[in-house]
Amino acid sequence: MNRRFSYGILLCCFLTSVSADLKANDLMSAGRFAAASVQRQDSVPTCREMECPVFIHVVKSRQRLYLYVNGALTDTFRASTGTRRHPTPNINMRPQGPTFVKYTSRKFPGGNYKGLGNMPYAIFIKGGYAIHGTTPGNFLKLGHRASHGCIRLHPDNARKLFELVNSYGLQNTWVKVHE
Repeated sequence: MNRRFSYGILLCCFLTSVSADLKANDLMSAGRFAAASVQRQDSVPTCREMECPVFIHVVKSRQRLYLYVNGALTDTFRASTGTRRHPTPNINMRPQGPTFVKYTSRKFPGGNYKGLGNMPYAIFIKGGYAIHGTTPGNFLKLGHRASHGCIRLHPDNARKLFELVNSYGLQNTWVKVHE
């Protein structure tokens, strides 16, 4: 059994090196490999930080989100990051997803924005931390520390960011959050 698995891995490596166009599904049907043993080509990291087509830079001390597209600063948004009791962690990574147009927090329920829940246009970075729109009751808090750790934006700005990230893909997006 182990020998068969080793041959399968060798065959997988050989086929991948021979044909860059071969997709994971082709390998699975040709050699009947487990999906976990084949990495899809589109999941290979293509960029890092400013090299990414979409670079989201959040500066907590300024409560601002700076949006870069193809290396050029295209927008700056007022944001709200976590309070001292619920801090937003420093982050420097590709967002892990998922993304949701409509999302309601079960942990912090309440409020709604035009039927899209209390966290519209959510882009999850890691774990429970996301960049998302906020509800009208929190609009005046933008530009100040006010969240439970997420990065809040005005829903119009969150939608713009959400659509941009979804058009380029999470694999072509990088998020950096620091003081």
